[in-house]
Amino acid sequence: MKENNTNEFENNQDEIKAADTPDTSGSADTVNNAASDSNYEQNDNWEFEAEAPTVSGSVIDGGDFEIELPAEKPKKVEKSADKKTAEPKKKKDRDSANTTKFLLIAIFLVIVATVCGFFGNQYYNQPNNSEKKNPGNVVMKIGDEEVTVGMYNFYYTQIVNQYTKYASSFGLDTTKDYSKQTVTDDDGKQTTWDKVFVDQTVSQLQRTLSLYQDAVKANMTLTSDQKDEIKSELKNYSDSAKKSNISVDDYISQTCGDYCGYETLKSVYEQSYLAENYYYKTYVNTTATDDEINAYFKKSGKNNCYNTGFSYVSVSYTNDDKSNYSSGEVRTKDEAQKLAKECQHKIASEKNLKAKTNRVHSLVKEVMKAEAKSYFTSGYFDSIADATDYLVSASDRTATRSDTTLINDAKNWLFSEDTKIGDSKVFVDTENSFAYVLLKTSNEKLMEDEVFSVRHILIQAQNGNSSTGKISNDDIKTAKQTADKVLKMYNSGDKSEVSFALLAEDYSSDTSTTSSGQNGLFGGIYEGFKAGSSTGPFDKWVTDKSRKAGDVGEVYVNDYYTGYHLIYYKGKMPEWKYICQKAIVQDKQKTIIDDSMKSKTLVKYDRIMKKTKVAKPEKSSSDDSSSSTESTTAKQNKTEAQSTTEAATKSKSESTTK
Repeated sequence: MKENNTNEFENNQDEIKAADTPDTSGSADTVNNAASDSNYEQNDNWEFEAEAPTVSGSVIDGGDFEIELPAEKPKKVEKSADKKTAEPKKKKDRDSANTTKFLLIAIFLVIVATVCGFFGNQYYNQPNNSEKKNPGNVVMKIGDEEVTVGMYNFYYTQIVNQYTKYASSFGLDTTKDYSKQTVTDDDGKQTTWDKVFVDQTVSQLQRTLSLYQDAVKANMTLTSDQKDEIKSELKNYSDSAKKSNISVDDYISQTCGDYCGYETLKSVYEQSYLAENYYYKTYVNTTATDDEINAYFKKSGKNNCYNTGFSYVSVSYTNDDKSNYSSGEVRTKDEAQKLAKECQHKIASEKNLKAKTNRVHSLVKEVMKAEAKSYFTSGYFDSIADATDYLVSASDRTATRSDTTLINDAKNWLFSEDTKIGDSKVFVDTENSFAYVLLKTSNEKLMEDEVFSVRHILIQAQNGNSSTGKISNDDIKTAKQTADKVLKMYNSGDKSEVSFALLAEDYSSDTSTTSSGQNGLFGGIYEGFKAGSSTGPFDKWVTDKSRKAGDVGEVYVNDYYTGYHLIYYKGKMPEWKYICQKAIVQDKQKTIIDDSMKSKTLVKYDRIMKKTKVAKPEKSSSDDSSSSTESTTAKQNKTEAQSTTEAATKSKSESTTK
């Protein structure tokens, strides 16, 4: 038993050394130690200053000290017969005691070897959900940051969920083996879906952890809102675990991947937020020169900086079962195309452009009733009438040659010199399942309208008395005090755009423009908007002709909401120039991310990679539900937690993949 356990432990150690231990034979310490030993061997002139005590030495002869020798040799004492008789028994007892002692030591050593073998095996081979980074729990290393099995599984789970959620759009069959389904990658090569899942997971980990390490090096910290958000998300998981009557680590493992626990999620959230903060801080400080803008315009201006106007009415259709169609109105493709042609005929029959545009608006109200109802029932608008008004206003728009919302045939027709203002035509978008009529309303032209860019912090007045449901003067006064406090904090600092952006992250009620929202934005950014597109007082302050970059102001608003805006003015420019500037800055940011990733060496531990999660196909509807290996409780937990996890990570993953 001892030999087997010892061999097992030694084999584990040998395996780890061969797979995971870097070679240190050429280290500086080894070289220095060898040189030091050589010096001792070559020096023949050293003397040992002390002498060993001998009979002739001073230790014996010195002073009054003498060794007194006996006068004669002691006589040998004869042993009695009794002692001779007793001697063998004493020896036997001593041998028995020695044997017992040996057996106890042997048993102890076996126990020690067994325990060492067990814990050694655990240490070198077994993952855990507590983020302890023992060799058996580290799947890869990115720069200086080690990635645990649980963290890898978390990212992997999110990647797989995103692809399978929109499986039909990707041509992915979730009921078949992913290793046998192929897809074309970004380089135009064929690969399998199981490899896509792994590659995307590793890539996302590289982006996030590379930027995270840069953030740590730059001494960046989490904002108070981010800390609160992390606490809130973790509390949601803890509460859900209690409802399911299981531990929070087990609950998280069921919903986010094996070996993913409470500490794993905490690390994921903290790393993601810090990576995001670093990304946006560098984004704030990244600019484009006039020479760079002009060069970009010369190269890409034709596709991105010229647009043409059009109005449209769309007719949706579906090939699915009626019960799966949320709008409640079902048309086949042929029926939709037929209705679109009827609309186009009515539009073409009008005599002038204004009449044709008005006809489009009236057709939107008639044909898109189901869409208006869907918007209303989904909670986007307070009434069907409001939803209808939105659809009418949205039917008048512009497009560039690089627009991705129109199919190529429609864009080619729209930008063709042969297509005149007032012409109309029907197109069918088979990918998005609708037919639509386009009415050309203007020729192609350079986008020269002035656009403005600002950062803002909204301090919204909160109802302090829920019984009345109204904002009182005291509520407004409180909002004013908060706005003044934040403004004072800004003025007491370096008064930079970055400082303003960080304050927006902590204090703004408008989460749609901060990292707390789902738009992938940071620091209260609101850019590229035209005059008249904002609420009255806000718009008036921004468009003031005396305004200059770096100005900061406080504006009271009592329109759709009541409160105070703190505004940091970034500037204004022609729209075409803004488009070029934004594209250049985004390219520079991509370079920053790429450089950050390249500077962090990726090391995979293949032995531990074998322990990570691998996506399995779902059961088809024809399969017996009772044969599923996943418990009903686990399925419910996954469904309940998936939306929470996706919401918590969506903006962060977007921010690091731009």
